[in-house]
Amino acid sequence: MAAALPFIAAGLQIGGGVMGLKAGRQQAAGYADQATQARTQARGEALKYKEQGVAVLDNILRTQAAISARGAAGSVDPYSGSAGNLQQYALARGALETYAAEDNRLIAERTGEMRAQQLEAAAKATMSAARGAFIMSLGKAAFSYAALGGPGFGGAGAGAGAGAGAGGGGSSFGMNVPGSFGAAPPGSFFGSGLNYGTRLPGGLIGT
Repeated sequence: MAAALPFIAAGLQIGGGVMGLKAGRQQAAGYADQATQARTQARGEALKYKEQGVAVLDNILRTQAAISARGAAGSVDPYSGSAGNLQQYALARGALETYAAEDNRLIAERTGEMRAQQLEAAAKATMSAARGAFIMSLGKAAFSYAALGGPGFGGAGAGAGAGAGAGGGGSSFGMNVPGSFGAAPPGSFFGSGLNYGTRLPGGLIGT
């Protein structure tokens, strides 16, 4: 059971990271859907304002046509006097309503686009955070695996191997025994018969 603990701990960390990544993807997809809906809604509202502007222009034409017809029926010049003033008034009012409808259309489109861009930015931030959390979970998994002595990370097996190497005969490391690294056996490269480390008169080492 103890030998399985490193694998269990690492698996739990990785599993949590995968679940977090999936949740981040789902949340980002939700933001993307909301962005699409915001654009669609903005276009629908803009289309309504555009239709409103067309209706205003149509109303201007009908009003001017009615004024002209009544003026002609009464033998009155429809383009001068009171009839002309009525046409100018109708045209001015219609122009104001048309401009207002156009402004509302632009506001609806730009508001929807800004909302969509904010949602898309939130989706990107969510995915970035999810990826970062997943990478951190991999690092935590590796740390847990190593801390619990998983194979290949200096666990119990590695420690036993190191101890056996240190307790061996001629292949031991760092011990002042014959054949060990750092010893000065007879005939070594320090010179035959030299006592390495003995300071002699004149500052020389060895004789």
